[in-house]
Amino acid sequence: MPPKARRGGAGGRRPRKPFPWDPHLPANKKNIQTNYDQLLVQVVNSGCAGLRPTEVSVRDWHVASVRGVWLAEKEIAGGFRGEGPAGSELSTYLNGVNGIPGAPPAMVSGRVTTFFAELNVRLDGLDARLTAGETVPSLYPDIVRTAAWAHGEWVRIHPFADHNGSTARLMAITIGLLYGVHFKLPGKPRSAMPNPGLVLDYDQAAGDQMLGNDQNMVVVLHKLAQ
Repeated sequence: MPPKARRGGAGGRRPRKPFPWDPHLPANKKNIQTNYDQLLVQVVNSGCAGLRPTEVSVRDWHVASVRGVWLAEKEIAGGFRGEGPAGSELSTYLNGVNGIPGAPPAMVSGRVTTFFAELNVRLDGLDARLTAGETVPSLYPDIVRTAAWAHGEWVRIHPFADHNGSTARLMAITIGLLYGVHFKLPGKPRSAMPNPGLVLDYDQAAGDQMLGNDQNMVVVLHKLAQ
């Protein structure tokens, strides 16, 4: 009897897993959609409860978003680019939007730390103004600008191997809800926006943010808060 053929092609090697996961696998698509539907509810509840987004919570969102998804490397779940064991693809992975790269892998961790420090400074400023007697309507323009900046800075860093836009949207939602403003952004897919025409507006605004322009995202978020 001839020996059984070994799986994986020439030399018996297994085929390389798509990185970070196979986006076309129906089971992955279904799991990610289900995960984000559940995650969106949790994020809305946490924002309404006054819980600011943190590095830990956003990592947890990412872990939840890929639950049940077959990953090329286990460190992808909640891991930033530049992390992972030596020789892993996550440790050197480059990504971005429309050919514009995110932060180099070695800079991601430091950029994320700086991001959350700056976010807290901005939120502290809004809180102080509320304590001093300002109302949410008077703060509204700065709430929108803060959420747009956070979304933009997160996609400019692009810390995760994937799901950066999704986690940026969840972050903007949380920031708005801290002040009772609900930006009706979806988790996944983007096409789940309440107004289908806003999908193109959002995509254009997110692309502009990679170039440092947050103003168009301010406009999109304002429309989504109506």
